[in-house]
Amino acid sequence: MFIFGHIGITIGVGMLIEAITNHQHTKERIQQSESDYSTGQVVKGVTNSRVYKPNIIPVGKWLDYRLLVLASMLPDIIDKPMGQVFLKDTFNYGRIYGHTLVFVLITGILGMWVFKKWGKGWLLIMAFGSFMHDMEDQSWRWPQVLLWPLKGWGFPKEDLNAWLSGVYRAIVTEPDVFIPELVGIVILALAAIRVFRNRRFQYALKTGHIN
Repeated sequence: MFIFGHIGITIGVGMLIEAITNHQHTKERIQQSESDYSTGQVVKGVTNSRVYKPNIIPVGKWLDYRLLVLASMLPDIIDKPMGQVFLKDTFNYGRIYGHTLVFVLITGILGMWVFKKWGKGWLLIMAFGSFMHDMEDQSWRWPQVLLWPLKGWGFPKEDLNAWLSGVYRAIVTEPDVFIPELVGIVILALAAIRVFRNRRFQYALKTGHIN
């Protein structure tokens, strides 16, 4: 998968998760409010007199779509220059450390720690985007990369001289490549329509929120 597929589909999944968590959070608030009434927790007409501790934190409170765009391409941003340019003689491959589950797990664990300690979700966004990238790449087809180092410490090698022509051929002839690209373009177009329809373009650029 290439850039539009990675970015568009990852943003689409992020929007879906945001919508689900927002819905569940609202439902939880309503249920607690109804419980306050039924148990006599209403004081002088003020509901929710108890301290509200949500079980579900809406993802939209900390999800930055600017970072999600970066995260959706992070494995390639790391691996393509390293494996195909700077350390070409060593790796000669575009899927190395950034495409491994180890990278996702380490980023995710650190992200949970940062989120719990400071309430910042940027590392969790990096982990999520990297995981989505691996799944969109169907990385299970290359277990030596995905499960590194369980399958050995090395990585496969490829003929980089034919890389550009291979990219063109895949986009033109392979449905599992060009269909996700089209889906990604549609999702990006819908997200752009939402932002511009609500006249929130500057707000989206400044905050990373699109809802």
